[in-house]
Amino acid sequence: DDSDLRAIVPAPASRQATEGAPGIETVGVYNEIGPLIVMVLLFALLLLYARAGSRIIFPLMIVLVAAQPLQAAEAPSLYDSYRAYQQGDYDRALSGFEAGHRQNPGDLSVLQALASTLYRLERYAEASQFYARAAELAKSRLAGRESFENLYNGANADFMDGRFASAIRKYEESLSVKENDPAALHNLELARRRLAQEEASREP
Repeated sequence: DDSDLRAIVPAPASRQATEGAPGIETVGVYNEIGPLIVMVLLFALLLLYARAGSRIIFPLMIVLVAAQPLQAAEAPSLYDSYRAYQQGDYDRALSGFEAGHRQNPGDLSVLQALASTLYRLERYAEASQFYARAAELAKSRLAGRESFENLYNGANADFMDGRFASAIRKYEESLSVKENDPAALHNLELARRRLAQEEASREP
C-alpha cells in the first residue's frame, strides 16, 4: 500500500523555483570567440583560393566545416527558467538552472531551484545531492530557514528514492534547526515506518 508514500508532504522549498526571478540576463554556455576564429579561417581560405584555385580550397573547406562543433542552443535565461518551472516545463527549466549554476556555483537560490527541478523530474538521487550542497552553503552563511528547507527537501528526495535511513537522519537534522515543524515530524514518522517495514521484510 503506497498511500503513506503519496501522503508525503511536498518539499516546501520547491517554491524557491517559482519565486521572483533574479534577473533577465541571458546565460550563455559557450564563449563568443568561436565565430571570430571561423571568420579568420574563411578569410585565409579566400586568399589561398586566389592563388591556388578551387581544387585545393574545396577539400580544405570540407575539413574546416567538419572540424567546427555545432553551435549549441543558448541556454534559457534564469528568468525564462523560473517561468518554465512555473509552467511545468521542467526539462527547459533544468537546462537554464544548470547553466546558471555552472556560471555561479555560489548562488544559493539557483542551487535550490536546480535541486527542486531535479526533484520534480523524479531524479531523486541527484536532487538529494544538490539539496545537500545547498544545505551546507546555507549553513555556512548562517541562513537558518534555507538550511532547514534544504535538509527537509533532501530528506524528501531520499524518501522518494527509497533511502529511508538517510531520510530519517536528514529529517532529524532539519528538526534540530526548526523544532516541531509539523511537515518534518509527519514525514519523519512515515520514514521510520517504511524503514521498519523494510527491515521486517528482510527477516527470515
